[in-house]
Amino acid sequence: MNFLRKLFGPKRPHLGSLHFDTLGWPLRDQSTRHRTWEHPTDPALLSVDFFELPPDLPHGLDPSTLRSLFRKSLSQQEGGLLEVSRGLVGTQPLVRTLFKLRQQPSGMGYVGSLILPFQDCSYVVKVQAWESGMTGLRESFVAEQLMQTGQLQLTEEGYSGWFADPYDPYYTLGTLMNRAEQPEYDDQFPGHPLTLVRQSLRVLEASLQLQPELLTAAPF
Repeated sequence: MNFLRKLFGPKRPHLGSLHFDTLGWPLRDQSTRHRTWEHPTDPALLSVDFFELPPDLPHGLDPSTLRSLFRKSLSQQEGGLLEVSRGLVGTQPLVRTLFKLRQQPSGMGYVGSLILPFQDCSYVVKVQAWESGMTGLRESFVAEQLMQTGQLQLTEEGYSGWFADPYDPYYTLGTLMNRAEQPEYDDQFPGHPLTLVRQSLRVLEASLQLQPELLTAAPF
C-alpha cells in the first residue's frame, strides 16, 4: 500500500471524501460529482455537489463581503437572504447560507447550504424545500401574535417593520426576510419548509466528516 501511494501520489479529493448524515431520505440520483436525496413525504431535496476547481468566493471568507456578494445575486432573482455565517469543521472553514426564493404562482422556496471551500475544490451540501398547498399561514399567525402584544403596527403601507435584512437595516432590495421567518418561530411551525431546512442544516453540519484526503488538502 505504501508503495502504491508513492507510485501514484496521495489520493485526490472526490465526491465521497465528504461524509454526512443523509437524514434517512432515499437516494434519488447520483453521478461522479453530484448526489440527490428526496424527502419521503414533503417537497424537499438534499444534495451534495463536488466542484473540482478553485472556489468562486472572496479570500478570507469575510462574512460582510459574502453577504454583499449573495445579496446582489438574490436581488436579481427577487430572492432574500436569511442567513450567511461562518463555521468550522475541525479546522476547515465552512460557510452557512440560507436564502428564500419566490415561487409561482405563490409561496416561497427555502434553500440552505453548507459550503466547504478548499484551494482547488469545494463541496456544497444543500437542503431545499418549498411551500405547498395553502401558503402564508406562518406569516399570518405570527403577525397576529405580534399585533396582539403591541410589537407590530398596521399602517397604510402594511405592517411597520415586518420586512428587514437580518444584518443591514438599510438594505431594501429583493424579497427581504420577514419577522415570521426568524428562527424563534420554528418550533411553532414544525411542518413548515423553512423549519425543515434549518433543522436539517443543523443535523448535517454536526455530522460532517472529512476523509483523510480532505484533511491534507490545501486550504482555501
